[in-house]
Amino acid sequence: MVDLSPKFTSPQQTVSLEPKSPAKYTEMFGSPQPDPIKSTPDDASALQTEQLSSQQVYYIRQSLLSKRAISDSWTVLNSYIEDVERILVRTISSGENQSALIVGSAGSGKREIVKKALGHLRTTSINFHTIYLSGGTITNETEAFREIVQQLLPEGVVGQRAISFFNMYDFLKQLLLEKALAKEAVVFIVDDFDAFVGESKQLLLYNLLDWMQSKDVRIALLGISCNFNVLAQFEKRVKSRFSNIQVVVPRHPLKAILQLLWNAFQLPRDNWPSHILAPTDTYFDKWESSLHHALFNSQEFWQYLYDLGKPVEVFLRLMQVAITYLTTKSPWMCDAHLQLAWNAMFPNHAMNALRCLTTREMTLVLGMIGLERQSKEKYSFEMIFLECQSFYRQHSMKSPPRVDLLRALDNLLALHVVQELSHQPQQEYRMLKLLIRPKEVLDAIRRKEIACTTFVEQWAMNTLQ
Repeated sequence: MVDLSPKFTSPQQTVSLEPKSPAKYTEMFGSPQPDPIKSTPDDASALQTEQLSSQQVYYIRQSLLSKRAISDSWTVLNSYIEDVERILVRTISSGENQSALIVGSAGSGKREIVKKALGHLRTTSINFHTIYLSGGTITNETEAFREIVQQLLPEGVVGQRAISFFNMYDFLKQLLLEKALAKEAVVFIVDDFDAFVGESKQLLLYNLLDWMQSKDVRIALLGISCNFNVLAQFEKRVKSRFSNIQVVVPRHPLKAILQLLWNAFQLPRDNWPSHILAPTDTYFDKWESSLHHALFNSQEFWQYLYDLGKPVEVFLRLMQVAITYLTTKSPWMCDAHLQLAWNAMFPNHAMNALRCLTTREMTLVLGMIGLERQSKEKYSFEMIFLECQSFYRQHSMKSPPRVDLLRALDNLLALHVVQELSHQPQQEYRMLKLLIRPKEVLDAIRRKEIACTTFVEQWAMNTLQ
C-alpha cells in the first residue's frame, strides 16, 4: 500500500496542531508521495500569533464557511451557464424543440451549471416545467415514464401501478400536447444519462426525441453525462433524432481551482457585528499572507490532489474542514490545519485495522513481512506458518497452534489487511498478499502507534528492520 498523505512542514512553531501520527496514502491512489513542503524562515517570522477571543474566532469560522461565500466564487462556470440558457430559451421562448448534452468529468460542475441556468430562466420566464430524471435511481424505462407523469401532475391523478406501457405512452403524449397548447414548455433534465443509453432499446430517449420531431409539443431535453463518447453509443434511430448539441465542460486547471479557493476564503474586513470586536488590520493582512502560503506555496500538495483526479468540491471541502481547526492560538490558515483536514477526510483504514489486531494476527503479518524481505511477492499460509515457526524456534518459544493461526488469517482477510490471490480447496495453500507496505507496519510499531507485546516489538525491530 502506498503512503497516502503529504507531510507538511509548518512554518509556525507556535501552532500546536501536529497530528498524532503522520497520515499515509492509501493504495487506491497509487501515486508516489509528493515531497514535503518546506517553508522559509521569513514565513515563520511573518506569522507570529495574534491572540483573538473565542467569539472572534467563532465568527471568522462562520463567515468563511458561509454558503454565499462559496457560491459567489463559481465565476469560471458563467460561460457554460450562458450556453445552456441559450439552448433552453429556444424552446421556452421560441417553441423550438432542442436536445443537448452537457459532458464533463466528475466534479467539473455540470449539475451546478444546469441548476444556475434554470434559476436564471425562472427569474425571466415562468412558462416552463422542469422534469428531473436520474439514471441512478430509476431502474427501468417504464418507471421513468411513470415518474414523468407524476412530476407533470403533482396532485397524483395517475396512481395505478398496473397501468400498461401503451396507456402510459398515450397519456403522457396527451399531457405534453396540453402543455404546448398552454404555451408551457417542458424541460427534461436527464442525469446519469449513460444509464438510459445503456438500455437495450433506448426506449425512453427514442420516444422523447421522436415527440420532439412534432411541432405540436414544446420539449427541451438536456442530458448530463461523464462519458465523452456517449453519442457513439446511440442507436441509429436515436442518433438521427438528436440535435447533436454538446456543451463540453473541461476540467478546471489547477491554477483556476486555487484561485477559486483564494476568492472563496477571503475574510471580509467590513460588516462585523457591533457586539464583536473586529480584529486589527494586521490580522487581516496576516490572514491573506497565510492563505496565500497554504494555497500557492504548497503547490506539491495541491498538485498531488489534482493528479488524483479529484473534483473541485474535494478541494473546497478540504479547505472547509481545515477552517474548522482555527483556534484562538492558531487563528490563521497553516499547513498543520491542512494536514488535520486531510487526516479527517482520508483516514488510513488499513492502519486503523492494524491497531486492533491480536498478537497472533500480528505474528502472521510479521511472518508475511519476513517473506517479502526474501523477495517473495505472494505466499501461502503454509509458508507464513513455517516462517513464524522458524522465528519461535530460534528464541526457544512455543509456536501458536496451526488452527488458531488459521482463524487469525480469516480475520485478516475480513479486515482487508491481507488479500486472497487464488482460491484453493485447502485454505493452507491459497496464495495471499499483504495490502500494507512492510515499512508502514514497522514504522508504526517503532513509533508505538500499534499496541503489541514486547515479543512482537522485538521481532519487528531486531529482525525485520
